[in-house]
Amino acid sequence: MRLTKRDEGLLWWANGMGYVTVAQVSAFMATEFSTAARRVRILCGAGLLARRPMPMSTATVLIPTRDACALIGDDLPPIAGVRIATARHDLALVDCAHALQRKYRAAFEPERRLRQRGFAIGDHLPDGILNKDGAAAIAVELELSQKAPARLVEIFNRYAANLDIDTVWYIVMSDAVERHVRRLAEGRSYVKIGRWRPNGATSPSTVEE
Repeated sequence: MRLTKRDEGLLWWANGMGYVTVAQVSAFMATEFSTAARRVRILCGAGLLARRPMPMSTATVLIPTRDACALIGDDLPPIAGVRIATARHDLALVDCAHALQRKYRAAFEPERRLRQRGFAIGDHLPDGILNKDGAAAIAVELELSQKAPARLVEIFNRYAANLDIDTVWYIVMSDAVERHVRRLAEGRSYVKIGRWRPNGATSPSTVEE
């Protein structure tokens, strides 16, 4: 098959995120689900995407293969499989990152890419970094559950001591998590809290500061 620039971009994006769904490919390509599904079938048939089962589910996700990474010159190894403990967060992050990119016209560098280049906040990696033209990089944390207070405060302190990041956005989806983060972040002006309201897997979502 002839690999297009669009295919290369899709494989690079999917490998950076770890794994994605067909619906998320549709959103990434800004095309109809059926069109994305056809392209996915072609890439799977060429051995460039592999379908893997979601834990405890009949659904499948798409993971770029080693052949795909070699073909597009991506040194980041593909993930070995899907972990049940992080699956919900991992897939939600794909949608959240897409929403942030659409709203702020910015590039999103996911955790896997950050680890690849050796970036960290002490012993912690953000879920990603949002890079807006002409603005300082923003760390992004998608917080779906309440971390232990001591751990969350420790992460806040690490961000405060880091010279590469001026601001960290905590993106939350529930009132309880928002209250938890807001209470512990009181007095820390570099911590911003945003509310994410997904409108569906193939629709742009809303991230409110």
